[in-house]
This record gives sequence, structure tokens and C-alpha cells, in this order.
Amino acid sequence: MAITGGVAGNNNLVVWGDKKPTQFSTTKQPFIEWSHNNGKTWTELQANNYVTHAWFDMNEQLFVAMEKELWAGITSKSKGMKILSLDHTIEKVDYSINNHIAVISNGNIYYTTNQGESWEQVIVPKPFYMVQISANGDLVVLTKEREILQKTNDEWDKITMPNSNDEPLDVKVINNRLFITTQSGIWTRNLQEGNWRKIQVDEMVVKLIKKGENLFGYTHRGEAIYSINTKDERNSEKVFDAGDSIVWDVDIMGDTLWIATIPDYSWEEVTIPQRR
Repeated sequence: MAITGGVAGNNNLVVWGDKKPTQFSTTKQPFIEWSHNNGKTWTELQANNYVTHAWFDMNEQLFVAMEKELWAGITSKSKGMKILSLDHTIEKVDYSINNHIAVISNGNIYYTTNQGESWEQVIVPKPFYMVQISANGDLVVLTKEREILQKTNDEWDKITMPNSNDEPLDVKVINNRLFITTQSGIWTRNLQEGNWRKIQVDEMVVKLIKKGENLFGYTHRGEAIYSINTKDERNSEKVFDAGDSIVWDVDIMGDTLWIATIPDYSWEEVTIPQRR
């Protein structure tokens, strides 16, 4: 199977992906499964469509984003409650520690600061492809021109980079702190302040993965995974060498690191016998 995502709660683990993946599709036979016992046994959950994102809130309630819908409270006995339904595909999802939620669909951002009871729609002044939401409800986007914009109240402001020649490769917000990875390394600053601080890392990190208050970074093709300290600027720690596997997601529960991988497809040359 292709495990395209996983999330760990305090005592629960949920993974999702495709049971019958091919090189050109990982949506043929989608699944989402829940384990209450550290992965010893699994229960398949109800899912009408392919799962793109899932997370636990602080009360261990499971939220699941599907193709055009967002559901809350899914369990092995209940499909939960639909809190968002859109006409177009949900492309990206982000959530804060206190479960403010932001989604991208058809070039628009929809966000909630009350657990999905009501939603606001905002328009970004420039084309963009990812969004983050802070614990204060501020929105941060990464534009297609590699600019970082922050929305506070009704204003969009450009965030100045730590180095003038740097471009952000990826952006994450945890609580009210911004983390970016660039060609020169990983940098962090408070969203309400302007001073950047650098986090030491041995290799270039091309993507950041946020899981609650935990932050991970991985190198090209997920060959190495680093755990990044979000409380201070101590050196990050390499926690996994992927080897031949392709890492798609990662999370931690207690002292156990959970790593989701997909198959490494390859091409082989086939000799066709000549007709005589």
C-alpha cells in the first residue's frame, strides 16, 4: 500500500493512502485506518472519498479532509459531522494548536476560528499555493513568486526575508511562530516581531512537516528526516535515514517515530523479440 499520510494523537494512530497504488495514481482504492494499540491492530474508518489530510485536536477528536469536504469526530462507529462542503477540490489544509482551520480551494482561502461553526472567505492579493494559520488566527501564505504574506485583521503585509538573496522553500507556523527553510538554512521568528534566528541543520531541508507542536524537515526525496526544536534554537537532530524508501509523512507519539512511505516505482527495459 501507499501510505500517503499519518497522524499520531496521545494514544491513537491514524494512517491513510491507497491500497492499490500505481505509478500514475494513488487514488484507486483509498483507505483510512485507526489503531488504538500502537499499530498492533487496525480498524478501517468510513471515508466517502480519498483522504488528503487528517489530524487530532487537543481533545483527541479526529478531523479528516476529503476531496471537497471536511469532517470532525470520525470514529470506528461514526462517520462524524461534516463541517465544510465546497464546490471545488480542497487543495491544502492547515490547522493551529487551538484548531483554527484554513483550507485552499479554487484559489480562495476559507478559514474558521470556532471549530468549523462558521467560515470566512478571504482573497489573497497575489497568486499563492499554500496557507498557514496561527493560534491568533493570523493567515500566512507563500506566493508563487516566493514571497511570504501575513494577514492581520484586514491587511496583507510582506514579511522580509532574513537574507536578501534567500527564497523560502517551505513555510510553517506553529502557535504564533513562523518557520521557513531556505537555501541558507532554517530560520524562525515570532509573527509579531521582526528578528530572525537561525536553526542549525547539517543538510539542506527542502520541506517542513508540521504535526501539532512538532516540526520535522526532510531533505531531497525524503532521504533524511530531521526533528526541529520549536522551543529554542538548539541544533536540529537527524532522526531517520530513509535509504531506499520514499518518505511521504512523519509524526511522533511518545518516544516512537512513525514514518509513512510510498512505493519507489522504477522503469525497466523490456526486450521485444523480433519476428522472423
